[in-house]
Amino acid sequence: MNRLPEFVATCALGTEPAVATELKALKVRHVRQGRGSVTFVCTLEDAMRVCLNLRSAMRVLQRLGTFECPDAEALYEGVKALPWPDLMTPRHTFTVDATGTNEALRHTGFTALKAKDAIADVMRDATGTRPDVERGKVSADVPVVVHIHKNECTVSLDMCGDALHRRGYRPQDAEAPLKETLAAAMLIMAGYTGDEPFMDPMAGSGTLVVEAAWMAMRRAPGLDRHFAFERWPNFAGTLQSAWHKLQHQARESIRTTGLPPVGGRDWLAPPYALLLESVERAGVAPYVQLEKGDVRKLALPRDGGHVVINPPYAERLGKPLQILGLYRSMGEVARTWHGWKVHVLSGHPQFEECFGLRPRSWQRLFNGPIECSYLHYEIPTARMDAPPPTSQR
Repeated sequence: MNRLPEFVATCALGTEPAVATELKALKVRHVRQGRGSVTFVCTLEDAMRVCLNLRSAMRVLQRLGTFECPDAEALYEGVKALPWPDLMTPRHTFTVDATGTNEALRHTGFTALKAKDAIADVMRDATGTRPDVERGKVSADVPVVVHIHKNECTVSLDMCGDALHRRGYRPQDAEAPLKETLAAAMLIMAGYTGDEPFMDPMAGSGTLVVEAAWMAMRRAPGLDRHFAFERWPNFAGTLQSAWHKLQHQARESIRTTGLPPVGGRDWLAPPYALLLESVERAGVAPYVQLEKGDVRKLALPRDGGHVVINPPYAERLGKPLQILGLYRSMGEVARTWHGWKVHVLSGHPQFEECFGLRPRSWQRLFNGPIECSYLHYEIPTARMDAPPPTSQR
């Protein structure tokens, strides 16, 4: 009986539980969390389904082999021993991305070059022709990833090419304070399922709003983009038919009626313009409610739901005293959001003190290089005899 291939979903540090939750829901086997990665096993067809539907991971890699790698010679021989003629032809381009180091292999550029030589030599010996090497993994037919950890090397095929956070809806000139995959991980870790009301009162360019709307619509994030596996030599035929079927099923699963409220607001004109453009590009404009307004004046109905916020950090605002005042005002208005669950990603060490509420739980996440606290609050339900809040702007 043939063993199922092993795959790894790479992700931002701290988001491994979100990726594992998604993978288990996608019914793959042997899901195991690592550091910045989650491994699993499944068929290649199911791995394509994972690429199509996974929201919180950065890449999906198919592992080809792992071997002892104390030095450059062992690296060359180990890579050369893998079945490259089964994975490409001389007409296909490839690239190698190397990560990790050990005592003998200290430079990822040298590691990548040595692995490229091994692959090209195997193909030359098998076919008489060396395949071309592409500079970027996005355009290469067969992107290869070589990872060194201590004296061990793992070689994988990158199924994605372009990273999974590139959904295609971000405006060209928009800053990227929050990657799409991290935003999706935040929603999953908040317990948002797409069936509850949602609000981002500091929406910026709209990443959280779009990701929440796509979850509510059951829209696969990998629709309308291409993957590296579509250029693999074994894709034509059975896999291609299966891929087209997966895409058709994903489109048929999108729901556009009976959606819960998904809202976003921002106060400043440039971010609000980007917010409008993002939701339009993502195809969710008819299904979200946007408004221009200050988070400090936001009133929410008593129905409850999820508020998810990525407030500015002092480094971005450049005005430390002003940012602390903003955090205090946010805490004051949050006390009026009765029945809502509030989730805040903060990279400022004084946020929790200024916000003034006690979180029920928190996780450590990394927004790029910035270490953040992801804080979860539950606002008590108001007394029924209290007057309902009125909408403010």
